[in-house]
Amino acid sequence: RGRGETGRHGRRRGSDGAGASRSKHQQQQCCPFCGAAVVERALKRHLALCAPETLDPEGWQAGGKKAVAASVAERHPSPRAWPRRVVSFRFGLAREGDEALPPSEVARLMHADVEAVTATIRAEVKAVPFVRDADEPLEVLLSDDWLMAVNKRPGVPCTPRSRLAGGSVANAAAARLGTEPHVLHRLDLSTSGVLLLGKNRASATSVMQQFERREVEKLYLALCRRAGDPEGEADGREAFSVRAPIARMPVGGRCVRTTDTAKVSTEAPPKPARTDFTVVACSDAATLLLARPRTGRTHQVRLHCAYAGAAILGDDLYDAEYTAEPALYPRHMLHAAGVGFTHPGSARRVVVHAPLPEDMRKACKRLGIDPAQADGAVKAALAKR
Repeated sequence: RGRGETGRHGRRRGSDGAGASRSKHQQQQCCPFCGAAVVERALKRHLALCAPETLDPEGWQAGGKKAVAASVAERHPSPRAWPRRVVSFRFGLAREGDEALPPSEVARLMHADVEAVTATIRAEVKAVPFVRDADEPLEVLLSDDWLMAVNKRPGVPCTPRSRLAGGSVANAAAARLGTEPHVLHRLDLSTSGVLLLGKNRASATSVMQQFERREVEKLYLALCRRAGDPEGEADGREAFSVRAPIARMPVGGRCVRTTDTAKVSTEAPPKPARTDFTVVACSDAATLLLARPRTGRTHQVRLHCAYAGAAILGDDLYDAEYTAEPALYPRHMLHAAGVGFTHPGSARRVVVHAPLPEDMRKACKRLGIDPAQADGAVKAALAKR
């Protein structure tokens, strides 16, 4: 993977927080297929219904295309049905070898309005049954009529690349629930730990509003480099806070963030960000930090650890001293250890804890840190509020 700019305030840093803050300066892009103006951060969600074949070409050919064809045929048995003809033209479903056509060409052939064609395409793709991965393992931490909390494994995405694909936590949960869950926040691909899922719209709305109001307590465990910079905020302090604005910095299409405000465009200004840290344990080589992100910026914990002079071990994106050591650190050593929130049904406070995973336990022991301290620190922090 590509490396970022270096320097204490300019390394490509970011965080694993959840819940996004809306901005008046959100950039818009034009969808290359239907021409609609879409907020940049929502473009992938838009393309998932407008042009799913572009998000996951291999998955589309492997089964996504057949899934769309089967769904539209079941919903509209007559080959002459208008929605079925629109979708057949758009994705080349009528005959083997037919080319896919953009919505504008479909509209011309159907003597129809482009907006009507686009709306039909999106509705039919959305109606395709959500993939259920019954064979995928899923560790359930909490489950009731309202919510499910799971312990996400590193390397497994929260959601699929498109709704026609599988392989995510949401797909594994759908197999258990019998329906598509509402994913209430996000964790990075390589981050493990607590992920909340809503079982219905009411519960999803309630908890997501708590995220937006910053009422959800989020705790992360980060195994970091021992701060070598004498000015590093993590050096020799039991607790500290990092307040460093975070901005998006496009780098080769990757999801990259920075705290160096000189590197960002005025069209996407930095957003305020704060993370509170507690030093759980230290050794000569590493520091184990308990992080409480008070805002929900992308890659926030990862960014603020590095900003404090204690980059997360294994973080190839934001650690300026990173060298590939897959045997030691197969991924960045960050774990979403606990979440506290108000239950949408009972209105009582609920806390969910995910124990430190085995790869981080081994890394702690190898670096002279007792992993038992990690779980104890999380439980104590969740009990305080």
